[in-house]
Amino acid sequence: MKRTALGLLAMIILSLGICVGANAEDLDGYRLGNSSQNLLNGGILSETDVEVEEDWSGLNVFEDHIYYVSEGKEIRQTVRATGECKTLYISKSMIDELCVVNDRDIYFLEDGNIYYVGQAGDSVTAISESGDVKGFVPTPYGILKARGDVFEWKLSAGDRQVLDHIYQYYTEEGYLVYTQNHEQYQVNLSRLFADDFAPEDIEKYSLGGELESVLRTYNHTEDGVCEECERNAKNFSEELYEESLKAAPGIAKRGEISAYSSSQLSVKQYEMIQRAEEQAMVAWTPVADVMSWNNAFTFKKGTTYNGIPYGQPVYTGYVPYDISFSGFIQAVNNPNSKFYTERSTYNKSAPYYSSDCSSFVSWAWGLARNTTRTLAKAGYIQQGGVYSLQVGDILLYEGSHVKMIEDVTYKDGKVSTITVIEQTPPIILRTVYGGSSRKTLGDLDKEIKQEITVTVEGPNGPTETKVTQGNYIICRKKGVLGGSNIDIGDSPLDKFIDVSEDAWFYPYVKTVVEKEIMTGISPIVFAPGQNLARGQLATIIYRLNGNPETEFKQKFDDVPSGQFYSEAVTWASEFGVVTGYSDGKFGPADEINREQLATMLFRYAEKMGYQVNLYKDMSSYPDADDVSEFAQEGMSWCLWNGIITGDGGKLNPQGSVNRAVAATMVSRFLEYEEQQVKKNEGK
Repeated sequence: MKRTALGLLAMIILSLGICVGANAEDLDGYRLGNSSQNLLNGGILSETDVEVEEDWSGLNVFEDHIYYVSEGKEIRQTVRATGECKTLYISKSMIDELCVVNDRDIYFLEDGNIYYVGQAGDSVTAISESGDVKGFVPTPYGILKARGDVFEWKLSAGDRQVLDHIYQYYTEEGYLVYTQNHEQYQVNLSRLFADDFAPEDIEKYSLGGELESVLRTYNHTEDGVCEECERNAKNFSEELYEESLKAAPGIAKRGEISAYSSSQLSVKQYEMIQRAEEQAMVAWTPVADVMSWNNAFTFKKGTTYNGIPYGQPVYTGYVPYDISFSGFIQAVNNPNSKFYTERSTYNKSAPYYSSDCSSFVSWAWGLARNTTRTLAKAGYIQQGGVYSLQVGDILLYEGSHVKMIEDVTYKDGKVSTITVIEQTPPIILRTVYGGSSRKTLGDLDKEIKQEITVTVEGPNGPTETKVTQGNYIICRKKGVLGGSNIDIGDSPLDKFIDVSEDAWFYPYVKTVVEKEIMTGISPIVFAPGQNLARGQLATIIYRLNGNPETEFKQKFDDVPSGQFYSEAVTWASEFGVVTGYSDGKFGPADEINREQLATMLFRYAEKMGYQVNLYKDMSSYPDADDVSEFAQEGMSWCLWNGIITGDGGKLNPQGSVNRAVAATMVSRFLEYEEQQVKKNEGK
């Protein structure tokens, strides 16, 4: 096969079949088979795709074809529909990188040179023969080249160097996104390749959305059960455990560089990983069988395990907070210790000495024990997906689960694999994303960000907007790598982007949030205009009583176990505050109205023994007759105590209650309750 040298940017552009003045439509029609958008580089083929031999690299995936490098030298194309495979080109040397554009144009890196080959494979064209290129990305405007050393890359747009001291880089939505001094920046690719490119063209990274405009909505609205923990408990296997033990930080394959093993890792990052490792590598051998969390797995007598068992002890023994590592080992070696004779107080479902996900990360971060809802206060939110992750960052699913980035490996300036470590059932586990692992970088990215359309309550009413959301947000500990992202602040209200200090409901929301009676629907969204549901209200009243320990009972057909409101509904029903419908259902998702909220608060006050014999006459209100019979007493009592003050001169008893109004009524109830407590103390 003949090689002909081109070398010039103009010829590169011709070979790509595009023009320099490409507009948005041209960009939409330009697709890399292993681009950052689809995150298939470094991943494995899906189960629905054809099988290929083990020794492959450079995966590029399109709708019709798969491209990859076999045994380091052969570029192969596989038809996805039939599995038919053919070799397009055989190189004399090892191919370090493969990029395919639009399921047609093939570029590869060999011995520091970039070459082009079409699908026919009958000729190979030299795009760059400088011999010093370490990585490259085809773009609609030319070839982006990386030279220099790992974490100190020099980037060239065509033949002109434009950036240096680059930690890592990738392309996204027509931009180059790169990390420099552990901060993320972006620059439009058309400007990067322009003759008049200037530093003014560079911006702080915002493709993920500025924090004030990014609403991350979750599958739960209040504290929820950790669904991921339940899945992990169900899917746990000895094979998975063995893979976890082998996935220690610092492991890198040919051509990869581990951030953990590099000089780029800060002292604080290293200390965080060491504290995570000391939890993960605790070796213990039970002297009797011990059931794991939710009795999903048995720690067998005489078998040695590495890592603290998962559990939410609450008032028993968090390791290493309530009991040290050595104390844990002593308990394991003593058949008469509480490790064998008792269970945790949290639903009696875990070993007496154990640890949960937030405890694990708190210790790794060098903090006092935090919850998933308070961990973010020690850090700041990072924008972006998997490519923005660095060692020591956490992925936080507010109110439910948290896991930590233990290592990131890079190849030619681009992320190759990410290792995640977490305290999860039944024991601390690691998961490697990318490379030849079971999960791809795309799997992890889907957990972090995706674009959806949500309705946002604005000054002119509800509007629809596209926002980036995901199960997890990225949070980086303050002072570890510096950073200028928006701090979520020390006050619980500082984090909410929809609760401004000049809002009429601000003082009421402040009260219920600081007293932990209400939370946001996400770490940064309180949703004051969202209507309150019955399950949420039961949870609020449950919290008013201090979250009493409650064993779930199936009292209503539509209130199963495992929901954020399950124990709250059980308790509130037994306490006599809430009732269900005549058909045996509770309706946890049904919206609450004003008279129902008033009635529940009245019943709660009555059950608590507060003074409830003072009422206000409602006859002066034009809609007094609209108050239901069951709510007469509660509504008039709330009016007397100022918990309800009317709605535009009316009672509006069947009117919906949004979260701002609920916060207002609950805040006023707290004032009433404080007065009642003082009266009772004075007796």
